[in-house]
Amino acid sequence: MVTLTTVSSESPIAKSLIHRWATPEDRAQAKLRRSDARQYEFLLTRATLRALLTSVTGIGDWRIYPDAKGKPQTLSPTGKTGPHISLSHTRGLVACAVSETGPIGVDVEYWWMRDFMALANYAFGPRECAEVARNGISAFYRIWTLREAISKAKGIGLMATLDGNDSVADAPVTGCWETNAWQLFHLSPKPDYSFAVATKDESVWSEASLTWIDMEKIK
Repeated sequence: MVTLTTVSSESPIAKSLIHRWATPEDRAQAKLRRSDARQYEFLLTRATLRALLTSVTGIGDWRIYPDAKGKPQTLSPTGKTGPHISLSHTRGLVACAVSETGPIGVDVEYWWMRDFMALANYAFGPRECAEVARNGISAFYRIWTLREAISKAKGIGLMATLDGNDSVADAPVTGCWETNAWQLFHLSPKPDYSFAVATKDESVWSEASLTWIDMEKIK
C-alpha cells in the first residue's frame, strides 16, 4: 500500500504543520538553504513527511537521513528501519509518499516555461520526444516527473535516467499503469502542475492501491 499527500505552501495548515512536526534537526538543516523561501519549502516538506509517517505507522520521532547515494531513509526511535519514503517540492506545493512494501519515488513539478523541446531532445527517447512535440508542456512535465520518480525509487541521480531512451512513452495523462516492472501513477493535482509516483510492489496496482491523507485532519 502506498500513502500519499500534497500540501500547498500557501495553505492555512502549512505553518501549523511546521510548528508541530519540524524537529530541531530539520530547522538546523533548513538554515543551510540559501534563501528564506527554500528554507520554508524544506521545513514544510520535512514536517509533512513526519506527519505522514506518524499517520501511517502510529509512531512519532522518526529519524530521516540520506543513504550513501542520498536517498532518504527512516529509522524509528528504537533504531528499527522504517518504511520507504520519498519527498518532493516545487513552487507552491510539496509532496510526500510512504510505502511499507517496496522502494518508492515521488516527484511534483510546476510547469515552468523553458525550452522544453530542446531539453526533451537531449534527455528523452524518440517516442517521448514525439509526444512532447504533439502535446507540448503538459506532455513534457508528465514524462519528466515520471522519469524523476523512477530515479528516486531506484536511489540514483536524475541525470542517470536522462539517457535518450524511451521509458514512459505510453504514459496516460492520468491514472495508474505498469511498464518495465515499474508501477506508475500520474495526475495534475491542480492546473499547471504534474505529480508522479513510481514503485515496485507485488500487489495489484490501481488507484485503489493509493491512500491519500488530508493533512488538515492530522495537523
